[in-house]
Amino acid sequence: MKTESEKNLGGTSRADRAPGIDALEYLQDLPTPARQYRLDKEGKRWYKLIGTMLIETKKLALLDIPNLVLLANAWAQYSWASEQINIKNTEDMGTGFVQTYKTGATNITTEYKLRADAEDRILKISKLFGMSFKDRHSLTGFFEDNSGQLDLFSGLNQAHPDSNPNLKVVGAS
Repeated sequence: MKTESEKNLGGTSRADRAPGIDALEYLQDLPTPARQYRLDKEGKRWYKLIGTMLIETKKLALLDIPNLVLLANAWAQYSWASEQINIKNTEDMGTGFVQTYKTGATNITTEYKLRADAEDRILKISKLFGMSFKDRHSLTGFFEDNSGQLDLFSGLNQAHPDSNPNLKVVGAS
């Protein structure tokens, strides 16, 4: 399948078929998550919080609900792990991050690993919704009209007064 740019270059682009941001139907209200998603109380809280932000910014479509559930679960796990780390660190600073075995060996705690994994999932899934400046820019740039962009091939086909007459663009008439 050709991209819009390729279709524009080939002259086969049609305005009535061009995809755009208006082609997506965004939700007006946040649906209740299906029971099959098995969201716990904390997950539902995050689902509602993040879902409401996405609804208000017109970024949530029906097909996005499974990704929203994954994001809500990741935030719930991150929140729980952070709380456990803080509890352990309150008792003895550093024990929320590093555990020491009877042999004297050390390793990171399960809570720290869980939080790091949840953070990684949060960042990856958040990109799908354009939740960072960079992601918003790349998502909106995808849908923007590039009609003001110069056409490289038409520029090559135009003779320039200072150009070398021995150079010829292959495929140019």
